[in-house]
Amino acid sequence: MGTSSPSAAGAESPGAEQSIVVGSVPQMLAGHSMDLIAQIVAVSRQLFPGEVSYEHSPDPEGGTHDYVIFDVIAWGEYADYRDRILQWHDEVEKIVPNNAGAFRLIVHPHL
Repeated sequence: MGTSSPSAAGAESPGAEQSIVVGSVPQMLAGHSMDLIAQIVAVSRQLFPGEVSYEHSPDPEGGTHDYVIFDVIAWGEYADYRDRILQWHDEVEKIVPNNAGAFRLIVHPHL
C-alpha cells in the first residue's frame, strides 16, 4: 500500500507507491466499463494518493441497482480531506453525467 502526506491538496510523499486493486464491474457498464473505471481510478489517485481499489456491489437491500465501490485511504484529519471527498463526487459526475450514483466512495482515514 502506498503512503502519502496529509496535505489538503492530496500530494503524496516521495517514493510512495500507487497501485490499483482490480475488481469486477456491474453489467450496466459493459462495453465502456474499463475506460470509465480507469478515469475514476485516475481521479481517485489524484485526490487520494496511494492504493485505490474497486469492486462491484449489488444493492444490499435486494433492489435492482448495482454499484462500483472505490476504496481509498485519506491521511490526516477529516478537515484535511473532506473537500476532496466532495470534489471526487463532482469529478465522477463529469465522467458519468447520467449515472454517477452508481459509483460510491469509501474513505478509510489514516491518522
